[in-house]
Amino acid sequence: MRPDNLQLLNVALQKLEQSTDTSRDPASTAELKSLLMGRIAKLELVRAIEDEVAEASSVTDAELIRLSLAEDNDLP
Repeated sequence: MRPDNLQLLNVALQKLEQSTDTSRDPASTAELKSLLMGRIAKLELVRAIEDEVAEASSVTDAELIRLSLAEDNDLP
C-alpha cells in the first residue's frame, strides 16, 4: 500500500463533503461518499494490522500462545 493512498482518499472525501455543486445527483453523491468512507476504513484497518505485526515481530512464540489463551478466556 502506498503511504499516501489514505491521505488522498481523505482529501477526496473532504472535497466531496465541501462541494456545493447542486447539479450532482444526491443518491450518487451519497454512494460515492459511502464508498470512500469504506475504503478509508479498510486502509486504516490494514495500517493498524501492519503496525501490530511490526510490534509483534519481536514477540516470542510462547508470548503469542499466552496472549492467545488469555484472549480465549475473555470470551463469554
